[in-house]
Amino acid sequence: HLTCAERGVYRDLLDLYYQTEAALPADIKTTARLACCGDALEMVEAILREFFIMSEDGWRNMRCDKEIQRIQEWMAKSVKGGKASAASRQKGKFKVVR
Repeated sequence: HLTCAERGVYRDLLDLYYQTEAALPADIKTTARLACCGDALEMVEAILREFFIMSEDGWRNMRCDKEIQRIQEWMAKSVKGGKASAASRQKGKFKVVR
């Protein structure tokens, strides 16, 4: 139901959200500027009110939060697995004694 311009603003806001992995600033002017939408304040406000929720720390999007959490958990598991793999390879190496 969004116009092309509104879809662009929405996507810019989502991009900013995923880049920062944090709630968007509560101040709409600041959010618009950070999302490179400073000339579309009314559109930014409309999109925020429709697709985001105002919280203590700013504008949140529950879907984004779930995706960010899923990715962070996957990355943590990958790092842990990589470290375990490196440690097991280290144990198998022979030390040269001179």
